[in-house]
Amino acid sequence: MRIPAIALLFVVALPLCATTITHPLQEEAGVSIIEVPVYVTSHDGKPVSDLKAENFTLYEDGKKKDLVFAQLMGTGSVGSLPNGIVESRGHFILFFDLTFNQLGGLKRARDAAMQFINEQLPPGESVSVFSFALTDGVKMLLNFTTDRHKVLEAVDSLSFTKARDFLADSAGLVPKPNFLQEPNSSNLAQSMALEDENSLVIRMGIKQMDTMAYRSLVKEYLTQVRDFARSLDVLDGRKYVIFFSAGFDTKVIGGQTLKEAADDAEKLIQGSFIGIDPSSREIDTQLLDLLTTAMSSFSSSDCRLYCIDPSTVAMGVDPGSSTSDSDAVDASLRRQTSLGMFASETGGKVFKNVNDLSGPLSSIVSETRQYYLLAYNAPPGKGDGKYHALKVEINRPGTKASFRKGYYESKPFGKFSDIEKKIQIAEIVNKDRQLNRLAMNVQALIFPGDPRDVRWKDFARVLVQAALPGPQFGTIEKNMEFDIYGFASISNNTIVDYFHGLFKVKDRADLDHIAQGGLSYTDLLLLAPGQYKIKIIIRNNQTGDVGSRDLSLTVPNFSSPGLHMATPCFLAKGSNWMNVRGYDPQHPPERLKNIHIEYPLEYRNKACAAAIYPNLSQPGDHMVLIKLYGIEVDPQTNKPKAGLEWRIIDADGRQKGIPTLSLAQSTKLPDDSYDLLFSIRPPSLEKGIYWLRLQALDPGTSHTAIETIPFFVE
Repeated sequence: MRIPAIALLFVVALPLCATTITHPLQEEAGVSIIEVPVYVTSHDGKPVSDLKAENFTLYEDGKKKDLVFAQLMGTGSVGSLPNGIVESRGHFILFFDLTFNQLGGLKRARDAAMQFINEQLPPGESVSVFSFALTDGVKMLLNFTTDRHKVLEAVDSLSFTKARDFLADSAGLVPKPNFLQEPNSSNLAQSMALEDENSLVIRMGIKQMDTMAYRSLVKEYLTQVRDFARSLDVLDGRKYVIFFSAGFDTKVIGGQTLKEAADDAEKLIQGSFIGIDPSSREIDTQLLDLLTTAMSSFSSSDCRLYCIDPSTVAMGVDPGSSTSDSDAVDASLRRQTSLGMFASETGGKVFKNVNDLSGPLSSIVSETRQYYLLAYNAPPGKGDGKYHALKVEINRPGTKASFRKGYYESKPFGKFSDIEKKIQIAEIVNKDRQLNRLAMNVQALIFPGDPRDVRWKDFARVLVQAALPGPQFGTIEKNMEFDIYGFASISNNTIVDYFHGLFKVKDRADLDHIAQGGLSYTDLLLLAPGQYKIKIIIRNNQTGDVGSRDLSLTVPNFSSPGLHMATPCFLAKGSNWMNVRGYDPQHPPERLKNIHIEYPLEYRNKACAAAIYPNLSQPGDHMVLIKLYGIEVDPQTNKPKAGLEWRIIDADGRQKGIPTLSLAQSTKLPDDSYDLLFSIRPPSLEKGIYWLRLQALDPGTSHTAIETIPFFVE
């Protein structure tokens, strides 16, 4: 089963109211750098740490390749990496098998994973959490993140039967808000009873000779795991998959144990064919091929697979089973064989019959800490996902090396799975990547919370706007579709809020409108007072082009006494942009449900579109909307006693005069705030970027508020 598609957020049109390096890395277009981590041990299993570049020989598809980089990593002595080499932190994937596990084993796996996160996980490593279940297939519970708290939440969510997965529209980076979660995780045994019942039926299937049903399950299982392994190739760098599973019974692939063969032989001698399963004598080549490709897919995605069987020795016999202890042990060995086949292909290990799982987890961290990173220039590929085999030889006797056995060329974005699309977003966020395949301008407008909402009144409403100029799209021949993400994070990179919009355009007139004027998208974040970094990511789902921008933001404490000013903005009067809003307060997205929220950029009860970096050299007056809060009112005129000082500042901070302005309208709102609409015209300015600086003064309290607005002159 496939993961559900990313949720479509409601889009509302806005009316216009106004190391040892043998060769330098090649930089020419079309040449890619292929990295091959190599783990080298001696005959007694200890790491080897004194090899040089000349000790390694690397082959791609049987042809020797010149190394451009070969160095021991993980020792803490590595300097800056050359251009083209991926940053060297590892990525851990916690993968929970909810089908081929007993309830007790799954509990132990969950508890061990939480201890691993709290006590053993190296700092700075990113982690993701996935699961496999009979009804859901492979499911992302959490995308790659360095936020330990969210990882713990994801692992703990395994105790829920109905609300396991995290919200898809955050690309798996942000969990459901606490008030949306299902029952308390203290009811673990009760909430997981259904999963254990399903697992018991599956495990008993083979014993009841329901071979076809079990074979079908294993086929689906291997297909899902193979596709999951391939999806991990989107993430650059080393991946360590910790797979908590008791494994599937390899008897379903074919062949017999010695005891089964002897029993069948005795029945044949006696002339009886009753109880003999002919299918057990044949090899299921389809399942074997699936198993082989699943194993190789982990290796080609630069994964080391560590399989941990969370069953204790006492769990050898399934509950309700009538089989003998010896048969149960035999079946357990066959299940562990399937895990061994997975791990051996990737250079990983299988840990079984272990009562304390912290030991295996600790050893995984220890042995993945040090490795050799080899890199070479690969010739340009066709972008069709072709597979290339890799081989590494070491000219020192007595050493053993494990490495990725191959890699797949990049495939077109149109063939990305849902998981791959989400991982791509996580890669941009976690590595703070700046991408420029889509040109855009962004701005954030800060408004106070609604005082009527007791729970959220102290959270500012931050309106984030991204504008994509139309000329970059040329002539649009077919439909357009954009994914638009916004993440707000604090200093430790913890994401505290997000938005996501999936914007589709099919109408011919709208496509022409965007091509000529561009697309301006607006969405909302709820943020407490403090310092934030806002990252905007926009992806064209037709071409795969991605653009990203960052904003630094200070959210003031609007609930403190005194004068406050929302971020002023130019209104998009007469704009040729297509202005859209990513949510409708009457039909809010999941994350904004149960919150009293209104669109904050309104004037006289009409939703407005703001202009981003408007060109003030265009003729005519330009409208600026100012919202003031907590200001003293003149009882005679019932108007705010506010003084406003206007200045124009250039990129060097120099004053460039003041605009010509007039107050067009003044409106008092029910919450005692004021909307002031000014018509302005700047003085004669040279071409360039400028800022309009506004300072509001309350003469009664001497409180001031200062804000700036960018614009440009052509």
